[in-house]
Amino acid sequence: MTTSIQDAIAAAETAAASTTSAAVVIDQTGSAVSTSVGLGHKITTDDVVGSVFNVEHYIKFTETGHIQIGAGTDLHKLLKVTLSLPEIAPGWGIRYGNPPIYIRTTDGVTTDRGGNWGEEVDRGRRIDPRCQPFNSWQLPFTLLEDAEPAKAGARVGYSTVWSSFKAFKDIFDKSVALYGKDATVELEISCQAVNQPGKKFGLAVFKLIGEVTQE
Repeated sequence: MTTSIQDAIAAAETAAASTTSAAVVIDQTGSAVSTSVGLGHKITTDDVVGSVFNVEHYIKFTETGHIQIGAGTDLHKLLKVTLSLPEIAPGWGIRYGNPPIYIRTTDGVTTDRGGNWGEEVDRGRRIDPRCQPFNSWQLPFTLLEDAEPAKAGARVGYSTVWSSFKAFKDIFDKSVALYGKDATVELEISCQAVNQPGKKFGLAVFKLIGEVTQE
């Protein structure tokens, strides 16, 4: 571990003892590029590297067990994609209300809707005392095949929620262990319909196919 990473983690752990916890994102040079990401995050050197996040569409997992891309009308059972691990944007999210409202942040300061993260967390807890920040990583996938309304090569995004983060984190950890943090990997994405009393939703399912290598 480099001195810069050690210093960054030490600083973040000190901040974590205050009312607002902090997290560290390590860029590709081993420097700390962001602190104060979320509440209650345990700092490790396994945090995702710095990212560049831009996509054409977002994907949604439906309660019928399908995947919808953007405003497209077609429902897909399987998407074949690639993912560059350094482009993942780590962050945090909260969920509250009925129907649920999702608010996310990648810097622990500003939300994806332009509001103040701390104020949004307080608002969520007033509405639902069970509201707690969870890991929400933004994942920029590249399609390997056409999937209406997107074409092969299009970038489609997904932000993990409480129900999907662990499944993706397992894939991420396996990818890093096998290929390293700078790898691009091929994945298959599907959706599992979950039908519980009073609750129906689509659960994201990820399958690691292998590393994408330069020819």
